[in-house]
Amino acid sequence: YHSFYFISLDLEELQRENVELRNMMLCKACGAPATCINKGCGHLMCFACCKMLLCKLCASQIKEVANVKFSHQN
Repeated sequence: YHSFYFISLDLEELQRENVELRNMMLCKACGAPATCINKGCGHLMCFACCKMLLCKLCASQIKEVANVKFSHQN
């Protein structure tokens, strides 16, 4: 195999990992950027979903949340 073949596979793998990591930083209920975590169940949520009474994913009561900030967010 040519070295270019391995480089392109590495690039494709990095691109897949990048997408996966970016998706991990989204609200698991609606897909908006995550800004808080429900301390009860551990689901990442956006500001609006954190204001709900129940987690949209597992229906656990949202009693306490913690703000989260990823390094790429201002």
